[in-house]
Amino acid sequence: MSNLFKTLMMGIIVVTFSACGSLFYETNKALQVESGMTKEEVTTLMGKPTHRSFDDYQEQWEYKSLTSSGREYNVSIITFKKGRVVSMDSFSEPAPVAPNNSNVGVIVGPGPVVIPAKPNRFEQFYNNVKSEPFKDGKFKVLRIGVTNGRFTCAEVAQMMNIFSFDDDKLDVLYIMGPHIYDFENFKVVLKALTFSSSKEKAEDYIEGIIKNRR
Repeated sequence: MSNLFKTLMMGIIVVTFSACGSLFYETNKALQVESGMTKEEVTTLMGKPTHRSFDDYQEQWEYKSLTSSGREYNVSIITFKKGRVVSMDSFSEPAPVAPNNSNVGVIVGPGPVVIPAKPNRFEQFYNNVKSEPFKDGKFKVLRIGVTNGRFTCAEVAQMMNIFSFDDDKLDVLYIMGPHIYDFENFKVVLKALTFSSSKEKAEDYIEGIIKNRR
C-alpha cells in the first residue's frame, strides 16, 4: 500500500470520526446543561430557544426540533430562577398527525352524526390529562381519551390551557379537532392562543375540517 493511499485513508477515517463526534455532540447538548448555568451559558450551548415563557417567579425556555424521521420531536425545557438554571426536562413527543376524516363520524345527509361527551366524563378525562407529571404523558392520555369522544370548543380550549406554549396548545387542537361538534363557537378556542400566527394556524386547520365534512 503506497504512502499516498495510507495518508488518504487516514484522512477519511479522521473526517468520519469527526463527523460522528459532531453529530453525537449535537444530539446530546441538552445533557451538558447543568444547574446554576446562566442564560448566556445556555444560549452559547443550545442557541436561542424555540419558545419562552415567564412569570413573577421563574422563566422557561423550550427547545423543540423535529427528528429526521419526521415522526417525533426532541424537546428540552429549561427553567431559570434569578437568571440561573434550576431544572431541566428532556423528552420526545409524537409529531401531530394530519386529521383523518374517519375520526369525524359517520356522514349521514348534510353532516356527521356526533355524540357529545357527557360533562362528568370530560371532567374525568381532563383531570387524567392534567394529573400526568410530564408533557409526553399528558399527550399519551389525551390521544387515548379522544378515541370515542365528541367535544365542545369550550372543552377543547380548557384542555389546551393545561399547556403554556402555543405549539403545545395547537397540538391539542390537532388531536381533538376532528371530534369537535360545535364549530360555531370556535372563537373560544382562539382565545386560548397567545400569538396571531398561532390563531391563523388554528383557523386554517378548522376550516379544512369543516370543508371535509361537507
